[in-house]
Amino acid sequence: MIDTHTHLFMKDFDSDRDLVLNSLSSRGIEAIISVGYNYDSSKTSTIFAYSKDFIYASVGIHPHDSKDCRVNDIEELLKMDRVVALGEIGLDYYRNLSPKEVQIDCFEKQLDLYFKYKKPLILHIRDAYDEAYSILKFHSNSYRGVVHAFDSDYSTAKKFLDMGFYLGIGGMLTYKKKDYLREVVRKIPLNRILLETDCPYLTPVPMRGKRNEPSFLKYVVDVISEVKKLNVIDIDRETTSNVKKLFGLK
Repeated sequence: MIDTHTHLFMKDFDSDRDLVLNSLSSRGIEAIISVGYNYDSSKTSTIFAYSKDFIYASVGIHPHDSKDCRVNDIEELLKMDRVVALGEIGLDYYRNLSPKEVQIDCFEKQLDLYFKYKKPLILHIRDAYDEAYSILKFHSNSYRGVVHAFDSDYSTAKKFLDMGFYLGIGGMLTYKKKDYLREVVRKIPLNRILLETDCPYLTPVPMRGKRNEPSFLKYVVDVISEVKKLNVIDIDRETTSNVKKLFGLK
C-alpha cells in the first residue's frame, strides 16, 4: 500500500517518528507522501522526502493558511525532484480560518503553478465542493490530481472524476454515519481510488480515538473490500498502481 496523505513531520510523532518510519515496510506500506499545508510545513516535507527513499513530498498552502499565501516560495520548492505534487490546496468553508475571498485568491494563484509545472494537485475541499468545482472548471476541463479526504455524494464525485481527479479515501469510510461515502466507493471504479490516512487525523474504526498512522490503512482497505466485494490483495495492488501512475513514482 501507499499512503498518499501523511503529516508524519507533525509534533504528534516527535516521540516515535523513527520507529513508525522503520516499521512501515513490515506493516505493508511501500511508500508515503508527506503533504505540506503552508510554507514552513512544505519546506519540512521536502527535507523529509530527502531523508528516506520511500518518502515523497507535496507542497502547497492550505485554505486555512491562505492569509500567508507565499506562492513564490512554494514555487521554488515545487521545482525539487522529490516533490511529486502541489497541495494541499483548495477551499475550506467549514471554519473559514481565512476569508473566502482570500482562500479563492490563493487557490487560483496556486492553480497557475499547476499549469506551469504540471505536477498533480492534492485538493483540500470542505463544505465548498460546488465553489471549488466552478473555479477548476473555469480554468480547465481536465486535471491530474486527487480530491483528498473526499466527503460528498456520488453526483459530486462524478463531476470531479469526469475532470480527471482521483478520490482520496481514508478513515472516514469506516465511520458509522458515512453510508453515503460507502455508496460512492461502491459505485466508482477501483482505478480512481487512492488510499490515504491524513495522519495523525481521521483515524479509522476500530482505532478511532488514537493517533492515526499509515499502518492503519488496512482498516480502510477492509471496508473497501466489503463494499466492493473485492479481495484485499487486489485492492492493494490496484490502488498502489493508481498512485504510481498519477504521481510518477518508481
